[in-house]
Amino acid sequence: MSKNQSNASPSALVDYSHMGRKITGIERISADLFSPDALAEFDVLHTSHASALGMIRAQWLEIPWLASRNPDAKLLFPGFPPSIAASMLFGKRVIPYIHDLFLLERLDELNIRARLYMRPSFIYAIRHLRNFFVNSKTTEANLRKECRADANIMTLRPRAENVFGFEEIERHMPADNAPLRFVMLGTLEPRKNYEYAAELTGALALKIKRSVELHISGREGWGNIADKLVSFPHVHYHGYLSVSALRDLVGQSHAFLCTSLDEGLGLPLLEVLYSGIPMVVSDIPVFREVASLASSTFIPNTSLEQACAKLAEVLEAPGFFNGSLARAKHATQNWNQLADADMEAFRAFMRRPLALNGGA
Repeated sequence: MSKNQSNASPSALVDYSHMGRKITGIERISADLFSPDALAEFDVLHTSHASALGMIRAQWLEIPWLASRNPDAKLLFPGFPPSIAASMLFGKRVIPYIHDLFLLERLDELNIRARLYMRPSFIYAIRHLRNFFVNSKTTEANLRKECRADANIMTLRPRAENVFGFEEIERHMPADNAPLRFVMLGTLEPRKNYEYAAELTGALALKIKRSVELHISGREGWGNIADKLVSFPHVHYHGYLSVSALRDLVGQSHAFLCTSLDEGLGLPLLEVLYSGIPMVVSDIPVFREVASLASSTFIPNTSLEQACAKLAEVLEAPGFFNGSLARAKHATQNWNQLADADMEAFRAFMRRPLALNGGA
């Protein structure tokens, strides 16, 4: 357990029990926006990093106990949903950060822990709580359909930082018969639609009559995706790579590919833009929100024939690679301006008593 200051009752309690594991988008956003350093100007108490069992214990026992001892503290949940106990006992003070609505919408793709533990807590929270932070306008619009009519939803977008230390590289179609290399990043789970990406890149190779490779980096999640990808000889799964290895992989690739069926934000899109790489991504609302200003091609994520035809057409035009560096820089700068404005509003919210923020 860590505390920014030690003399006064904390103004906020932050659930950090989900931290300390492999870094994915949830952990990265939690560190960027809710860490002791990020909240240094406030008197904030963070719970300790924990195992899965420790997280349950923190959410059901430790945080309610701390909340009862600190009756004026806001209860911030930047990672997983607050426990039903916390939401029921301290609902006016509980403020979750909503990354997406997959726990509600994609039941068939959830693992057993998500179904039995996180989903009931999430559904109770979005139905009953009053205040929320969200990572994008798309998530805000989706949450509006499910939450209370009087809910206070605040966008708190993370900045797009060059966390991998990418160098800007001008990319071109590879010369002669050298392979055209696509790269994908993210946890291996059904929502990411990796099998579709494998089929798409295989069909593309036949259509444009040249070798195409698909390189994937991410931790193994659920759905036995890695086993299913073995049957595609042009697909190379690299596992969960170090920062330097991932930087090299992206640097050696010609285009970034993301065929997700749905996303709450798609943080990797913003982060890899620092390499200047052109994007081929699913035509879904949140990708339009974050990547429209970059050199992006939006493709259907369920129609293989249409996606392949559009991608082949785009690759034949010089505009796919030309100007991708400048457009990537413009996209990240625009996003960061929005994120900085969100952070100022967040700090103002933190300075005010919750009753003045619509917490009643």
